[in-house]
Amino acid sequence: MQALANEFMPVGVFNLSITPAQVIEETHERMKSVYNAAGGPWSRAHMPRTALVFIDETPGRSLEARRTRARETAEKSMLAYWSAMEGTVDPAKVAQAVSNALVGTAEDIREQMSERFHPEDRVMLWFDFNNHDNEDIKRSMRWFMEEARV
Repeated sequence: MQALANEFMPVGVFNLSITPAQVIEETHERMKSVYNAAGGPWSRAHMPRTALVFIDETPGRSLEARRTRARETAEKSMLAYWSAMEGTVDPAKVAQAVSNALVGTAEDIREQMSERFHPEDRVMLWFDFNNHDNEDIKRSMRWFMEEARV
């Protein structure tokens, strides 16, 4: 579909946050050859990377407690997502989805971003995945902006 659409006009690509890194890289390679020339050369910015963010920088909590809370929140969210999508839960899919998310303390998230994302990637972050607590979402965004950004 990506190649077909680019026969008519320059069309970028969007991925889900659960897309494995190998598929992302394969897509970039494929798009280099099928991207419509009217859009110029293919660039990584034409396919934003999406990432779910589960961060905990609660003052007074130990490093391990913050990491544990962030991981538990991520796992709970992924369980709810896959259960709603497929009606059953496949532990392997939950684990893969959590490993694609940015999870932990600000320091953990800085490391994960450096390891996973290409310097030219455009990244879209989700702080509200399966979370309807407005204050928690805003707190996570502040923690990311103040503590985790690279």
